[in-house]
Amino acid sequence: IGVRLVGSEMCIRDRYISLPASYDIESKNYPVLFVLDGDFLFKTGDLFSSNLALTHQIEEMIVVGVSQKNRHKELKQPGSNQFLKFIKSEVIQYVSENYRTDGFKMLYGHSLGGSFSLFTLMNEPDVFDAYIAVSPVINDKGTPDLEVLKKILSENSKKPKFLFLSKGDEKGIYEKTIPVLAKFLEQNAAKTLRWIYREYPDKTHGSVTSIAMEDSLSEFYKGRIMPEIGELNYFDSMEDIEKIGGFEKVKSYYVNYNKKMGYNMGIPCIVYSRFAWIYFNKDKHDLLNNLVDKEGKTCDVVNYYLGSSYLYKKDYQHAIGLMKADLKQNPNHTRGWHILGLAYRDSGDIKNARIALGKSLELAQNSQLLLEYQKTLDQLPKN
Repeated sequence: IGVRLVGSEMCIRDRYISLPASYDIESKNYPVLFVLDGDFLFKTGDLFSSNLALTHQIEEMIVVGVSQKNRHKELKQPGSNQFLKFIKSEVIQYVSENYRTDGFKMLYGHSLGGSFSLFTLMNEPDVFDAYIAVSPVINDKGTPDLEVLKKILSENSKKPKFLFLSKGDEKGIYEKTIPVLAKFLEQNAAKTLRWIYREYPDKTHGSVTSIAMEDSLSEFYKGRIMPEIGELNYFDSMEDIEKIGGFEKVKSYYVNYNKKMGYNMGIPCIVYSRFAWIYFNKDKHDLLNNLVDKEGKTCDVVNYYLGSSYLYKKDYQHAIGLMKADLKQNPNHTRGWHILGLAYRDSGDIKNARIALGKSLELAQNSQLLLEYQKTLDQLPKN
């Protein structure tokens, strides 16, 4: 989406926003990736975040591209102070107020944008949770100083941070500073800083942006799917669940994973979904119900499977009760409204079925479920 952003006294500029594929289907909140030089790099961030999320390597993210009126003035000192103020008070605030965000924020910057990413990490580290600095300019006029960077990145912060630092086949100031900083971090990085350094000798300063976008996102979320689970498409039986030690082992893994990340994303819904799918197909209703009771209250997909299980058993009152409770917490759960409508329909309450199915259709306007939900509504008895 192209959105016009009116700055209070700073400027008028373009901001680009892309929403995850599930945004109009699920009611969950999402992390946000802010991409500097949005005019050029927004599509890169959108493409790689979408593809990586599609294969479950990372969380689905809202992607925000932020453009500069004059990048040399705004991404270097002294203009970077005002630009950071603009991002904090207007861009982040606008996104938080208008979209379902979970509080996690990542900043991607290339070249002078990478310098600005390091500048923000040095001066106001809590604005973002993760920083990506691709081929940053260091030790040039108006850019971060190498020795100051060393000092700050060796000091523990209040909460864990992530830094992805990279370099292409660049010479001069890049070669003199970026590897030196990486070498320093090997021995002296703060314990609260999780960092990765990558060199891309076959990439130029301009072509390094894509691979660095992919690698930085992948590295941050590395281990998102519990290694013992492996490839999700092949994790499909009760025997597979028993091999990894059951769902209790899963919960234990993600407690430690979230602590390491410094970001409490809980257990990914795709993992819940896989367990729920297995329990549903193996008619393990009690185990499916336990997922909801203990861990699944905010994961729409588990309630969807449990509601479907109640429908399959023709236990319409439990299906209605479950989905009404789910929709009280998650009023934009498209599939929840659909299950509620089916439960009302099958129990003979056509009036409430029409209301619930109509709501699911309204929420599905921008999703692939639209035609299916329209057909279900059209097939209701007329009276």
